[in-house]
Amino acid sequence: MTMIFGLGLVLIVLFSVSVACYFVYFKSPIKNSNSSMVKATATFVLGLVVFALTFACSIILVWPPYLWSIIE
Repeated sequence: MTMIFGLGLVLIVLFSVSVACYFVYFKSPIKNSNSSMVKATATFVLGLVVFALTFACSIILVWPPYLWSIIE
């Protein structure tokens, strides 16, 4: 179970980074900016937001059925 949880976290991190990079480098107005620090900060912040939202949704949707099976 720990291995599955760890794999899920790795997948969520990869998803978060890829979504953040896509929006910062291809969809945001700062793509023409030469400041790599602005891009890195925006990628990090957006990645954290996407990670938090994805993790919260996965815990809300996946965790309760698992808890109910333990209780029964």
